[in-house]
Parts: sequence; C-alpha cells; structure tokens
Amino acid sequence: MTTKLLPARHAAHRPADAGRLTPPDDRRRLERIWRGPADQPRWARPALLGLLALTAVLYLWDLSASGYANSFYAAAVQAGTKSWKAFFFGSLDSGNSITVDKPPASLWLMELSGRIFGFNSWSLLVPQALEGVAAVGLLYSTVRRVASSTAGLAAGAALALTPAAVLMFRFDNPDALLVLCMVTGAYAVTRALEAGRTRWLVLAGSVIGLAFLTKLLQGFLVLPAFALTYLLAGPVPLRRRIGQVLAGTASVLIAVGWTAAFGVATAASPHTGSILSVGPAAAATAASAGGGPGTGGGVPSGRTGGTGSAPGGSAPGGSAKSGSMPTGSAPTGSRTAGGKTSAGVGGGVPSGAGGAATSTALTDALKATSSKWAAAVVGDQSAATLELATGKAVISIGGWSGTDPSPTLAQFEHDVATGQVRYLIASGGVAMGGGSAGVAAQITKWVAAHYKKITIGGQTVYDLSQPLS
Repeated sequence: MTTKLLPARHAAHRPADAGRLTPPDDRRRLERIWRGPADQPRWARPALLGLLALTAVLYLWDLSASGYANSFYAAAVQAGTKSWKAFFFGSLDSGNSITVDKPPASLWLMELSGRIFGFNSWSLLVPQALEGVAAVGLLYSTVRRVASSTAGLAAGAALALTPAAVLMFRFDNPDALLVLCMVTGAYAVTRALEAGRTRWLVLAGSVIGLAFLTKLLQGFLVLPAFALTYLLAGPVPLRRRIGQVLAGTASVLIAVGWTAAFGVATAASPHTGSILSVGPAAAATAASAGGGPGTGGGVPSGRTGGTGSAPGGSAPGGSAKSGSMPTGSAPTGSRTAGGKTSAGVGGGVPSGAGGAATSTALTDALKATSSKWAAAVVGDQSAATLELATGKAVISIGGWSGTDPSPTLAQFEHDVATGQVRYLIASGGVAMGGGSAGVAAQITKWVAAHYKKITIGGQTVYDLSQPLS
C-alpha cells in the first residue's frame, strides 16, 4: 500500500495568513503567559508576576537615595564607562593605574548601563536591582520544580524581603551578581536532575564560572554540592553522570579561562590585583616581597616606565584594596554640603576608610586639568571620591590601605616627568599606610622636596607642573 502526497501546487492555494496567529490564538497565548503551564494552579502565575512586580518596586523605589552607594566600586564603574581597558580589567581609574580587589564581572553590567544611559546613580544601581528581581524569579522556579508553587512563592518572597537582600540589590557591591549566579546554577542543576541532559550542567558550570569572576572563590562555595547532588541523584547511569559532571567542570574552567589566557600573555611582567599573578617574574617578586596579589606588601605593579600598563597593554598595576569592603558602606562622594564633598583627603586619614572633606575649589581645580591623571592621593577611597566628584582619573597611592607598592617611587617620578599627573594632594604627615618607609611616604617626601606647595580651598596640594627652582 502506498501513500500519495499532495501535489506541491496545492500549497499555492493556501490562504496567505494560514501560518499567522488569529485573534483567538493571540488571546490563548496571552492566557498561557498569565495562567502559566497547565500543571500549575491557576493562581500560581499571577501570584508570581505580582511577587516580581512588588520586588521590583521594593528594589527600585527611590533608588538614587543611595547616591553612588559604595564609592569604591562606583569609581571603577565610572572608569569603565570612559576606558575599555578599565572595563576589561576592573580598574579603579580610567588611567588604569590600579585595579579593584575583585574580578571585574560584577562591574560589567553597571558599566554597560552607564555607557548606554550615561553614568549616574540610577544607571549604576538599576542593574543591581534587576539582578535581584531575576534571582527571586529563578528561585521560585527552582523550588516549584521540587516542591510546589506555594513553596516556590514562599522561597521567592523570603529572598525578596530579607533585609540583607534588599540592601544588597540596592547597592553596587559584587554580591548582587554573585547571588544571581548561584541561584541560576541551582536552577540549572534542578533541570538536569529532571531530564538528565548535559546542557543543564554545562549551564550550571558556566554561571558558577561567572560567579568566580564576580567574587573569586566565594563563587565556588556551591560547586561541590552541585556536583555531588547530581552524581548521587542524576536520572541516568552512573557512567554517564560522571561524564556529565566532567562536562560541567570543563564549562567552569572555560568560563574562567580568560584569566589563564591573560596570564600567559603577560607572564613576563609581574602584576597584582584581582588577576592572579603569573610567570617567574611575578613569583620571584612575590617571594621577595613576602606577599601576594591584593595584599599589603604584595607584588609590585606591572606598569613599566610609570605609564599605567604592563608591556603590550596588559593589566593595570597593583590591587586597589587589601581585605574586604564592608557590606553596606555609607554612600560617599554623591552629595555636597556647604561647598564640601566627602573625600577622605587632606585630613590625615589616608586609608580606604575616608577622612576629611575637600573643597569645591579643589574639585574645580581638578576638573580644569588635562593630564592623564588629575591628581594623586594616598588611599583608594580618597581617589575614588575625587573621581566621582570631578570625573577625572586620580592615582590611588598605596591601594586600599596605602601599603601596596603601587606606584613605585620610580614610576611616579616618570609619570610626573612626562606630565601625566598634575597635583599631589597631601595627607596628614607620614603616619600613613606603610609608615615612613612605605611608598606613600616616599612619594610625598620626594614631591615635597622638588615641587611647589600651594593651598587650594584650605588643603595642602603640590603642583607637579611647578618644580622648585
């Protein structure tokens, strides 16, 4: 028995809109979006949409009240909107003198937002809030698959309303993207447990790799649990489960592999910061310095000739911070009062904790500069706040606590000699990070001996364009 196919000419007689949705079809599609899958209660999807809407309102309402939130990361975001090199490496300043303390992934969405909409408090923090909304939705979906819609709503609401989460998703710390990556990983593993498909484990590994690029080893905290859960409960034979877990592990390595590629490309030059130091030069320097990347007394900057970059356009030198940024730091640098802007300079507190106020006169003086760096100041918090106030690049001498050897005295001398830095804003004496033998004290002493001291807005400043005769 044979089956006779319709002649091809019959296709010509089909109505022109046969493949289009009719109005009833459109309505059914909208109903499916509103009602959700048939195996869910009719109230579940509307309840989820309501939860997401309330979460968005909670996280976005009066968002600009936080100003620039954590000015340390806000300055890095501003730098990334001005320089693609700063974007890639997570530099604190657009001149690329030093990096922040974490890999740059958490900054990228905020920097893209700033490039599209212009850099301001709103464009800085909206991506963080939207990451929170996405995390709530994915947590609901994850829990619903293993329990019920009611449990999923309870889990999503618990995340949305937890005070620490509300703060986290309204702030520019890396934790917002870190949580989203971990929840996405849990969702992907749950899907893998249902269907036994490798692609879900590859997705889980990829987002955990992104979590590593967000907050280093904290992103790997869930990795052993994910792997063990699938090995024990995966719906396919053990041999295949092992292969799938290995595929997921490979996706983690690929996701973080750009750090290895960077290391190979710059192995000849030591560097510090959020990128791991590599190569014999870096290792030898680290051993002699008694420290490692991102720590006080760490590896000297990879900057050659004081130009702000390693050979071949590699990473900025130094780590802008040692230790951890306190979660929930008070907003700084976003408001002015009585002509003063909180800046942590000129008051003798050179570390990342901040210090006295700087004047509008000093801010205006820095805005008027045309050099690569408007100024240099001890401590990254001071530098960050000046960058936010002026839109100019500022060198952070000594990183977070003023103890990192970045830039070295020789590098700073070169930068000054080539006209790349206009001012040094003095700190309060030599009681600074590293003590009298530290790089901050060395640079301050050298500048005081060779350049004119002036006062701008009540603060001591050295004009590096006016050498002493």
